[in-house]
Amino acid sequence: MIIQDNFVVLGGTGNHELDKCILAIVNDLGRTRLSFLHLNMDDFPDDEDDFRITHPERIAGKHVILFQSVHNDSRQNLERQFLTLAWAAKYQYGAKSIIAVVPFMSYRRQDHPEKTDEIHRNLWFVHNMQANGVDELILCDIHSDVTLENCEKIGIKVYNVDPSPAFASILKPRVGLSRAKGRQFFVYSPDRGSIRRAASLAKELGVPVMVSLKNRLHDCSVAAEEDPEKLAAIKRELAELQERFGVPISLAGEDLNDASICIREDELSTGGTAVMTGKALKQAGAGEIFFCATHPVCTKGWKRKIVDDNPFTAILLGDTIPRPYRKETGGEVSTVSMARVIANQLFVIMDSI
Repeated sequence: MIIQDNFVVLGGTGNHELDKCILAIVNDLGRTRLSFLHLNMDDFPDDEDDFRITHPERIAGKHVILFQSVHNDSRQNLERQFLTLAWAAKYQYGAKSIIAVVPFMSYRRQDHPEKTDEIHRNLWFVHNMQANGVDELILCDIHSDVTLENCEKIGIKVYNVDPSPAFASILKPRVGLSRAKGRQFFVYSPDRGSIRRAASLAKELGVPVMVSLKNRLHDCSVAAEEDPEKLAAIKRELAELQERFGVPISLAGEDLNDASICIREDELSTGGTAVMTGKALKQAGAGEIFFCATHPVCTKGWKRKIVDDNPFTAILLGDTIPRPYRKETGGEVSTVSMARVIANQLFVIMDSI
């Protein structure tokens, strides 16, 4: 049971529409009436931040739920806003703890400590969250386990929400239609990094997984994996995942025989690699092709690649990053809300307090 008086809710400006949806679901689950404390957004004459929390006296001794998608919005520094709100709630106004809900997190790919010529900004950002008062952190489909390991190392209790149920709710009718037409339906992992995502979605849908053993290079080209040791390691991993998720996992064949394919990725950037993968599947005989990605990063030029002349029957993107009018596509992309899967995790955390 959630005791409403134990909590105060703050929300940054990174993705307030998603934040409102998550809180509404939590209120429904917990039979509560939690609402956001208002932020007075302003700047000082020299352009320094002057956003303020209304009624900060309500924070002392409470568990603060702090929402913020931290993405690269050129109009505002969402990272600084997030850390400032966490610090103020914890160290200025006396919050008992900070539960941060971060559907999208910057520096998710700067997670390679072996690259000593690069600053390890993933670990740096985790350090900053902990230093500014974050105790628990909810993420959604984080890029790699390195972020989770960094959080555990620094002392933040972290939860990585799986968006598979959200995508599965949209795709299940497609699976049924494919079966009715006598076609196979596969969830496709275009590289080794996406195998677990693909297996999780496949389990939700009750379909097999197909895996490519090609490596995607920085120039968006692909190269077949030829290292015998790496091939053996990948095959062992496939066997372990097959047992763990309880779904058949096989290597991609040369003839897909009009099968329906769902490509599962964590994010869409330019869309170039996704389109290249989709066209390769078409050449191999695939029928309908669906593309799913949790995070719509959508860097410059993405529409020309993912919308114009694409091979997809449907493109499904999550809503962890807002897509304002300039990033809308006139219906070519369907938005899949992550609100329910994130709210379910937040509710469990709140109910345990």
